[in-house]
Amino acid sequence: MNNNFDPNQQPQYEQAPQAPVYQQPLYEKPALNPTPFFIMAIIGLALSLEVSIVGIILSAIALSKAKAYFAQGGAYEGKAKAGKILATVGLWASIAGTVFWIIFIIIYSVIMALALAGGGADYSNMPDYFF
Repeated sequence: MNNNFDPNQQPQYEQAPQAPVYQQPLYEKPALNPTPFFIMAIIGLALSLEVSIVGIILSAIALSKAKAYFAQGGAYEGKAKAGKILATVGLWASIAGTVFWIIFIIIYSVIMALALAGGGADYSNMPDYFF
């Protein structure tokens, strides 16, 4: 036993062990790659007049991916800039191609319907040299 008791002395407590300090894992920002929407924009533009519905779909997807690329901080240069421009041109060309084909089909259908409706010539009043 300790007989040297001092009533003015503060009691000494052991410090509680500190909880381990955890760090947030460091994540690297994924490398941004404009190549997928660049290629999709080229294909959308190429198909814009022949298969215009597919051109609309591909160009719209490419524009969406370009928007996401730029929202993540991608640089507006090189393939990214060209891809966005090609996707925009492809989208408008595809819309124009779709409108053209719809009008073409309507006009062709009307002409064929008139031709098949019996609007042919009456041969009774034609000169003899046609026979």
